[in-house]
Amino acid sequence: KAAYKGMIWGTSGQGSIRLNAKTGEYTYFPNPTSKGTYGITVDRLGNGWDSSPQGDKVYVVDAETGKTSEIGFPPQGPADGVAVLEKDKNAYANIKSGPDDTNAIQICPRRMGADPNADLVWVGLYCADKIARIDTKTHTVTQFAMPYKYSRPYGIMVDRDHNVWINMQNTDMIAKFNPATQKFTEYRLPTRGTDVRQIALDYSTKPLSVFVG
Repeated sequence: KAAYKGMIWGTSGQGSIRLNAKTGEYTYFPNPTSKGTYGITVDRLGNGWDSSPQGDKVYVVDAETGKTSEIGFPPQGPADGVAVLEKDKNAYANIKSGPDDTNAIQICPRRMGADPNADLVWVGLYCADKIARIDTKTHTVTQFAMPYKYSRPYGIMVDRDHNVWINMQNTDMIAKFNPATQKFTEYRLPTRGTDVRQIALDYSTKPLSVFVG
């Protein structure tokens, strides 16, 4: 879930739902080509962003007009170090998958985080071991590879200094990405098999504290 000025957003089936906390009114925004939705965030203008790992797409709902736009991601290929066979292409085009049973060349955009002080949204490309930055004005996408293959970046939160915090399911680490330097800092967790799925930022401490589940 995500919230902005009394509006609470959540994913729901083939789209997203916005709840007006003052009036109790729900508004449903269906995605035009969605195969299911997963992560959601709200940018600093109140627009709702949700991801479809099944469809390799991100959707954005204009908070003023209610219009939904989509941003498609190309599947993995030789440039990503992935050999693609004809059967992979056919499966990608024709077989419906879920968030946990993907085709071999999917990128699987999962949980997202909006920069509170910039027109940017970030999303973890779970199956591609990358994170993506989306310009909320132009919808331009820039991808950054994680330091390790098979780290599986899952969720993202962005702090007030533009740092991107990433929890990874497959490394027993969390990472901080500094967009200014394009450098990752990794923090190893003290136990193994953690399978971290959620990350949260606490500004009540200086420096801020990061909580993971």
